[in-house]
Amino acid sequence: MRLLRFYYFTFLYHYRNKPESWGGDFRSVLLVELSICWLMLGLWVLVDPGLSELGSWTKLIVLFVNIIILIILQRYLMSKGRSELIFKEFKDQQINNETNRTICWAVWAASFIFFLISASLQ
Repeated sequence: MRLLRFYYFTFLYHYRNKPESWGGDFRSVLLVELSICWLMLGLWVLVDPGLSELGSWTKLIVLFVNIIILIILQRYLMSKGRSELIFKEFKDQQINNETNRTICWAVWAASFIFFLISASLQ
């Protein structure tokens, strides 16, 4: 779970001092959730190429899974000031360097690319 917290920290670190109107905490959780969802969908498409056979249920299932993952991640990473604790935990750690943060961004991008490639193969 330490890697998941650092993965979240990477996005939190990026959005920390941005002037946007809604918080970096939630944006960071959304990015973690999206990467998990893209990886799951990519694997699902590879394992079950007949994904379209579910028809209209596919969208509901994906939406339901996304909501469940988002709720779990929000409780684990954000609720009760946990995002502040995670930020303090990794801010001065040796693991917090440009290379590791770049790897986390690459994992995020790779999860999306993996989903696109697996969907295009089907």
